Amino acid sequence: MKLLRKIDTVVGRVLRWGAMGCMALLMLVLLTNVAVRLLRVGTMMSWYTEVVEILFAWMVMLGAASLCRTMEHFRVDLLKIKFAQKRGFYIFDAIAYAIALVFYVYLLVYGVRLAQCATQPMPVLGICKGYGYLCIPVGALFLCLYTVRDIVLALGRFVGKLPLPVKGQA
Repeated sequence: MKLLRKIDTVVGRVLRWGAMGCMALLMLVLLTNVAVRLLRVGTMMSWYTEVVEILFAWMVMLGAASLCRTMEHFRVDLLKIKFAQKRGFYIFDAIAYAIALVFYVYLLVYGVRLAQCATQPMPVLGICKGYGYLCIPVGALFLCLYTVRDIVLALGRFVGKLPLPVKGQA
């Protein structure tokens, strides 16, 4: 169990710092593009759109997985706040997570297919487009893992193996 927590901590840091790194690089590329256009420097940044596309996609997928890991993602939790102290609620919570898991599995499967089929090179950078699309199955894999964890936690609360959250916390 200690090893799993350590692995989770390392994965969490990689996801969070990866997303923040992509965002920082994205901001740097955008700022450079604006500066080049304002200063009318003779250099053309023909690689700009391809780099922005890759960085943005990786930032979104790594950020989504990181937020799912810490349960800080966007959600409507009105029912969870109201019924968090009732064990029966957690069967519905598990069903909701299971529906999300179905979507993430589809995202994983078709993300792998997309990354495999995108063999054409990017026009300027010359790298395979599949490398840019690889963020989809990578992010979806972590979304699947953390959603399975959430299902197990909800079912544990439903059957009474795990304590219910403290009132006021969902």
